[in-house]
Amino acid sequence: MPNSCRRFGCLGLIIFLTAGCEIDPRALLSHPDVDKRVRESLNLLNSPPSFPDDTIRFAVFGDLHIGKPAGCYWQDFLIVACSLRLNFFCVAGDLTDHGTDAEFDSVANLFLQTGLTYFVTLGNHDLYRHNSWEYYKERFGPSCYAQKINNRLKLIFLDTGEGRLGAVQFNWLEQELTTPPARTIIITHFPLYDDQTPTIFRLSSNAERAKLQSLMQQFNVFAICSGHIHGFRHYQLGGINHFTIGTMNRALDFGKPGFLLFTCLP
Repeated sequence: MPNSCRRFGCLGLIIFLTAGCEIDPRALLSHPDVDKRVRESLNLLNSPPSFPDDTIRFAVFGDLHIGKPAGCYWQDFLIVACSLRLNFFCVAGDLTDHGTDAEFDSVANLFLQTGLTYFVTLGNHDLYRHNSWEYYKERFGPSCYAQKINNRLKLIFLDTGEGRLGAVQFNWLEQELTTPPARTIIITHFPLYDDQTPTIFRLSSNAERAKLQSLMQQFNVFAICSGHIHGFRHYQLGGINHFTIGTMNRALDFGKPGFLLFTCLP
């Protein structure tokens, strides 16, 4: 009897977590796992853009959730982005709310209309359909990649769409970190830690969290930027800046909306 109760309780939790998202719970198990996505990502070409040799300014935000009826702060961001003269922007996952073909189309069109260079990775909501990974890949390419900015900055995008990194991604990450420029920033969806909500809102594996933190310290990573929690946090751990960025969506916001602004001097 106790064993039956425990199994039933776990099933109840899964239904509770997915029912509010209006999805088929089986979709969470039907997309390619992170190791397969990473292997496919590393086989995709990613042409490096060129930027002026002077000051570079870029924004990092997450959790647009395009498709959610409440809407988002996209137009507000565009107004501010124009005044700040951004060179590019980065999005830390949850571009869409349900991972549908139409939602990914909408996101791609919004980004294209800015005329700016952009870099993205995916979040858990971007994997909510059986073919979500294919939809994402068709519009945005890899979910795991490194981008050098004028040999002064390296941006590393990690795929944590299902709350873990996996062995393939860790092996690749360690190789990338061995040859960093002056500054390295990691951008991903799930944060490592959050002392206010230390449950489903962070990377699921204690071992992976410890390993990632250790690698960042070993290779002197400047910062890691994450989304998912829908609220801003900043703390330092082992000399690493941990930023959790506020949401760009008008719903499910635990804090003020906004984005991170980075300035990279010559």
